[in-house]
Amino acid sequence: MPDFTTPPQYDPALQGVWRVNWKRVNGQPPRRGDCLHIFGNYLLIQTHTHAFPVDYTVSLDTTPKRMSLFNQVLKSKQKAIYQIDGNKLLLCSTSIFLNADDLDFPSSFHTVMDDQLDVAELERLPVALRDLSIDGLPELVNQYCGPAKEPPTDADIDALNATWAKRCEIAEEKIRLAAISVSDCCEHDYPVAYHKEMTESDRIPFAVFWLIAEVNNGGFEQYLYNGTGAIAPDTKIQLEKIGATYTAGLLAKALSFFPDSTPAADDTTRRSQLEALTLEQHEALSVLDDCFYASEEDINALAVQYLRL
Repeated sequence: MPDFTTPPQYDPALQGVWRVNWKRVNGQPPRRGDCLHIFGNYLLIQTHTHAFPVDYTVSLDTTPKRMSLFNQVLKSKQKAIYQIDGNKLLLCSTSIFLNADDLDFPSSFHTVMDDQLDVAELERLPVALRDLSIDGLPELVNQYCGPAKEPPTDADIDALNATWAKRCEIAEEKIRLAAISVSDCCEHDYPVAYHKEMTESDRIPFAVFWLIAEVNNGGFEQYLYNGTGAIAPDTKIQLEKIGATYTAGLLAKALSFFPDSTPAADDTTRRSQLEALTLEQHEALSVLDDCFYASEEDINALAVQYLRL
């Protein structure tokens, strides 16, 4: 539990029922919340399936205000900062998977990749605590946050595996080896910096390999966040050359969220552009991920055919 060396403090402005409008975890894209936070003498995190009681105390004499939390179920401590603007609450906390005793309080309401921070925006709902029963919380979650997401069925998984099984493993290996060969020739710290010096026969396998690797690993968000985002417009051109029109279309939609459909070549600027996207645009990128994974277009095979490898 928090180290209550003095009597616990509670902020009256926190009292109420809150919906998570969006949440960013460890620098990842924002996602809609699916739980309610109830602040009373303790904090209750209610998801569609579980309730997690959390002891907490606040420090009201700091700017921003601080909160110390102890999850009674997971037996984990977190340190957080928060600010309230009317019925909006902004909260930044250390990861629930870390020992908060060894960590400082967050310094801002911001998270970048691998910083082990969670940032969330919450909105107070028109529900009075006195009118609320614990048993009624799951129904409240469904009412204000929508139904729980259905996990993929066995049929969904089988269909996806069948699509992947149709892809040519020989072509995939040829493109992988060609991309590695290109990287081995790179005289720069990062192969993407070598891109302008590549011939077409080098650019195509390099573009195809890294698009697949990054999107499979972390979606279009990761592809555009990492250095590969700098060559995304050229990758679309290479996809069109080899006849991968469906995949080129998916990438074109992802690029359309940037000014002039061209992400900044500079990593810092491009990442700022990504962070500036709306929640709806981030969700649209997630939909593009699903389309990419389920696509029957074998871009490795198309690249091999075009290059006559």
